[in-house]
Amino acid sequence: LYIDRIIIKALMSIGDVGIFGVGYRIASIVSLLMFGFQISLMPLIYQHYREPATPRNLARIFRYFVAGALLMVIGLSLFARELLTLLTTPAYYGAWMVVPLLVPATVLSGMAMFAPGLSIAKRTGMIALINITGAILNTLLNLLLIPYSGIEGAALATLMTTASVFGLFLYFSQKTYPVSHAWRQLGLAVLVTIALVALGLQIDLEPIPAIVLKAGVCLLAAGLFFAIGLVEVGEVRLASALLRERFISVRE
Repeated sequence: LYIDRIIIKALMSIGDVGIFGVGYRIASIVSLLMFGFQISLMPLIYQHYREPATPRNLARIFRYFVAGALLMVIGLSLFARELLTLLTTPAYYGAWMVVPLLVPATVLSGMAMFAPGLSIAKRTGMIALINITGAILNTLLNLLLIPYSGIEGAALATLMTTASVFGLFLYFSQKTYPVSHAWRQLGLAVLVTIALVALGLQIDLEPIPAIVLKAGVCLLAAGLFFAIGLVEVGEVRLASALLRERFISVRE
């Protein structure tokens, strides 16, 4: 978790560690979404994993999570400068450069909950091996990339490592507890996110027009997620109805 900052300090300066750390704090906002899913998802899996409907439910929840997470990736990436201007001093404004890499890295670092196969099978040795492999890979990538790209290299190393670790968890989980994910929709959503973040980062206007355009990009992303079927309109209506019922019951 901290090898990137240790190597930044060794190869660069303590000031660069501070800038990178501020970027990480902005990216960690997405962990609020992850916490909500974790506390609701884990009982579903470990109490009901033997039931035939559980893999289908897990796949559906995974789509919801990815939709929410990717919207947060887009939002935090595009509004990083504004957040840093609001929350920090000019010395840390440069942290905006690492946020688009650290937000998805933060998301991926907590997504092992959607690959529960190894835990269900109690293959703790494999879990440890994957985590050790991730630590070694993160160290090597940071040593390789930081001398060439500075803190952006450290952020890229973190993203590559978390993606690799989640990929390994998912691969071995599917062998022990297969889940039929909507890979086409998920892949298209990731491509849409990359394209919109790349487009949005080119916005260089006065604050108010920039904020309006960036908000428009976020709304466009939400619309495209519906269009590709990552989230269906009927599912949103059902969720809204359930929330209204819960709100009414709480009031009563």
